[in-house]
Amino acid sequence: MDFSFEAKDQRWHLSPLSLGDMRRFKEWVQLRPWITLQNQRERIPSDLFGAESARLLAACMNKEIKEGSPEVSEAMETSEGITQLVYLSLKRNHPKLTTDEVEELLTTRNLKEVSELLVTASGLALAKKNETAT
Repeated sequence: MDFSFEAKDQRWHLSPLSLGDMRRFKEWVQLRPWITLQNQRERIPSDLFGAESARLLAACMNKEIKEGSPEVSEAMETSEGITQLVYLSLKRNHPKLTTDEVEELLTTRNLKEVSELLVTASGLALAKKNETAT
């Protein structure tokens, strides 16, 4: 089956998410508060930023997040989470692609199509069916 979509005048090919991809996504979820702070660096006075960044990073690293946890499930439903998952799925076939570029590929017009392709390619839909069946 073809798990591809068209955007920016190019065909983009999704790959099934590997266990390593899911581990990287879980790590992204764990570090998400710290990453958000880093993205706000220019808005925070420099004398406060360093201490807050170190405190938040330590808190993130000390918090254990397991696959299938509410934090992971909730992150999968955010635009940032979908971007991360699509990035992880695309990088095997498009190794030079960045998350910023993935953000530009995803639009309100193609988000549903790409999300459905990702879920199907990765077997996430199958996992959901199996959970409800048991």
